[in-house]
Amino acid sequence: MKKKDTLRTKRIPVRLTMEEYIEVKKRADESFGGCLSCFVRAAIGRFDDKAYAHSFDVVCAVGKHYEHYTSEIRHLGINLNQLAHRANLQLESAEYASLYANQVLPAIEELRNLLSEIRNYDREYVKFILKAQKHGYGRKDT
Repeated sequence: MKKKDTLRTKRIPVRLTMEEYIEVKKRADESFGGCLSCFVRAAIGRFDDKAYAHSFDVVCAVGKHYEHYTSEIRHLGINLNQLAHRANLQLESAEYASLYANQVLPAIEELRNLLSEIRNYDREYVKFILKAQKHGYGRKDT
């Protein structure tokens, strides 16, 4: 006979959509021989509110940093366009044409390539964060 403190007598009714129920049932079938109660108890054991709260704080801090970072990148792009515009205005002078073609244009092109590369890294970073959020925070095994 089970001890009094391990006897499970409490029930928690949970409402699910059909899709949610199918997913929970499938996972319970795969890992716990179809025992929904065992699956739910295991899921509760894996969840940690403190870890979730910490992960949420980290995501918020990253978000603030990301906003500042993207603002700086935007300003760099604006400055680069201003430099290109001013350099184009100097083209009218013959003495600056050679300097422009040999030094300014390659430098501008290199800066544009660097900004493009940074934007690509930026897109990958956002994908990474979204994927991490999708897979959930606060699980003890992550």
